[in-house]
Amino acid sequence: MPDRMRAADSWRPALLTAAAAVAIPVIAAILVVAAVTQDAGWATLRAGVRVWLVAIGAGLHIGETSISLVPLGGVLAAGAIAAAVAARQAHRDTPDAVVFGAVAGAGAGVLAATLSAATSVGSIGTSFVRAAFGAFVVVGVSAAIAVAIRVPGSFRLPAWSAPMLPAVRAGIRAGALILGYAATLVAVLAAFQVRRAGDLWAALDPGIGGGVALALVSLMSLPTIVAWASAALIGPGFALGTDTSVSMTGVDVAALPAFPPLAVIPSPGPFPDLVVVLMVVPVLLAGCAGWRWVAVPADTSLWTRVALGAGAGAVAGVIVGLVAATGRGAVGPGLLADVGPPILSTAGIAIVSWALAGAIGGALGHYRGLRADQE
Repeated sequence: MPDRMRAADSWRPALLTAAAAVAIPVIAAILVVAAVTQDAGWATLRAGVRVWLVAIGAGLHIGETSISLVPLGGVLAAGAIAAAVAARQAHRDTPDAVVFGAVAGAGAGVLAATLSAATSVGSIGTSFVRAAFGAFVVVGVSAAIAVAIRVPGSFRLPAWSAPMLPAVRAGIRAGALILGYAATLVAVLAAFQVRRAGDLWAALDPGIGGGVALALVSLMSLPTIVAWASAALIGPGFALGTDTSVSMTGVDVAALPAFPPLAVIPSPGPFPDLVVVLMVVPVLLAGCAGWRWVAVPADTSLWTRVALGAGAGAVAGVIVGLVAATGRGAVGPGLLADVGPPILSTAGIAIVSWALAGAIGGALGHYRGLRADQE
């Protein structure tokens, strides 16, 4: 009996996390939809549930129109809620953060698939497969990270991964800085386009309820715009419709929807040659990861430093490439049926070029250390 009680105690917090991580954002979404529509019927209930499902990447189809873009802002919001719930549910006796996250993610996935099936009516619905997978990843990963932070002993890396940890840590640092750099560029562009965004808002004239909804959607869209900026910094850029492109060389888009956050997209035409220099910063950060941020003993061999530096750059490329990939999909008919960067080329260029920069940085760091020892 005591063993059964301990087993139940180890599963219960994870399952409660799954239930709360789904219920809290779903209820919040329903309340927002009800406030905007001034209606509390079944249609509002279904719409609120669909808002959360779309936020975790379930997509949405309305007749022939499809929304397949994963809204990064929604993913971050849902993940933050799941992490907060998991941190409260975890206790010092939680044995394994990964198992906790897997159980919480599986529970959330089952709930999401059920809600997707229940709210798919007629020609309007979401993909229950994507709903289950999205909830599993968002809730599971967020819960595992929260538990690992709350209960440090609950996350233990295998012994074989120890030699790679310096490169992983340096790569995560470089990837975070590159994303921060992309976000800074977006903020600068937004500061110069405030008036243009205000004009778009005024043209839409959303009213009070619609204004609240538009403000929330605009806020949630900003991480996706940062993902697009990351793709532009990597090189391939991104599309805003068929046969369109936005890159560091210029903008080739005939017209954009009247959506205020899109005001940050510069006017069509080529950019000055100097703008391309902005693409050098991510490469330098990847090189710096191999040069200074890979923590290894002073007597580490040259080839080990080069390998760790390349690994750090590759990790940064994987992180930024994955973020950029979330900006690929469809967000409506017509122009917005094809938006975002080319996934394979964007991720491939980031991983290969930044791994090379990290390897060069690792070699420079090795000789820098030798010179310091000689002095």
